[in-house]
Amino acid sequence: MRGKAPSTQPSPRGRGSWKNPLSPASGERVRVRGRATIITDYRLLRHFHVDRPIEFVASRTRDRRPGLASNNGVPVEACHEIGMTDKWRGGDPVKWSEEAQAALSKVPFFVRRRVRKRVEEEAARSNAREVAMEHVRACQKRFLESMEEEVKGYQVESCFGGGGCPNRIMAEDLVSALESLLQERDLRGFLKSRVSGPLKLHHEFRVTVADCPNACSRPQIVDVGIIAALRPEVSADACSFCGLCVDVCKEGAVTLPDQGGAVAIDSHLCVSCGQCVRACPNGAVVEKERGWRVLLGGNLGRHPQLGLELPGIYSTDQVLEIVHACVDHFMEHNVEGERLGDILNRTGLGFLAEKSAKQKKQKK
Repeated sequence: MRGKAPSTQPSPRGRGSWKNPLSPASGERVRVRGRATIITDYRLLRHFHVDRPIEFVASRTRDRRPGLASNNGVPVEACHEIGMTDKWRGGDPVKWSEEAQAALSKVPFFVRRRVRKRVEEEAARSNAREVAMEHVRACQKRFLESMEEEVKGYQVESCFGGGGCPNRIMAEDLVSALESLLQERDLRGFLKSRVSGPLKLHHEFRVTVADCPNACSRPQIVDVGIIAALRPEVSADACSFCGLCVDVCKEGAVTLPDQGGAVAIDSHLCVSCGQCVRACPNGAVVEKERGWRVLLGGNLGRHPQLGLELPGIYSTDQVLEIVHACVDHFMEHNVEGERLGDILNRTGLGFLAEKSAKQKKQKK
């Protein structure tokens, strides 16, 4: 593999900086030896760029998740994040022709990594030394002819928050819990029973998690969109009137009075990003509530619509209960593999209140 030696500057790929990976607490995972950088944790590969040597020490990998194929100890999905195929070809990065790279750049960003992986697998099958347009076209043809094989019934996607994004609000692994919940429901088998004809990817039940209100993973246009939120409030501690909270708020939700007094936060403008809380040096603006916002019924296609946001901020357990209720409703009312948004346009959101009332009654 190849990559740059670590620096203290933010990564151009927008995935944090090298300050955290090289902190005393994690310095054992990365070190420099001559012109090579030694890595003992594959998760740090995302900070590298492919133009200088990297040596991976497999024996000291801390995260060896079961069920994943690996290359010298690095899980396949980590290899794809830095543009490597399942076969490392003696440690060299996968080369793409200019034409193939140009074609990849036209793929929507939210599926580009998945497409890159499939095309590189296509090139690996033909033992090619470089990814060319013939591999792109072959992969496209294979996908169109066997799309149903790609359908597993659901998709759970997330942003890059877990990779060290400084805007990340929630550190809980909600994605794994969602995967487990949806896997148990056999949504592929359900869709095959409802759809007349071959399954297509747009039939899948889609859930997306965003670790901050920037919402890079586009949670507004999927069946269930989940956005991390940190709601601020003004405390009784004295404000120094430094203005940092005002400067950091992009929505203009935080204001300082001209003649002294308390900081004011407009709840109608606030998107619960928590930046004002992080910026305040005196504790005058503090965390009131942390959790998840939930949007339901978003989709693209012929009749696009944004997800409808439920009022309030929810805990991780509450989010899982909402998703469970949505899947139940989806399976009960689905006609010909339609999306959750189409169902909610007919039925409304009353089912959530009904389920909540039943749960309260059972607890009594």
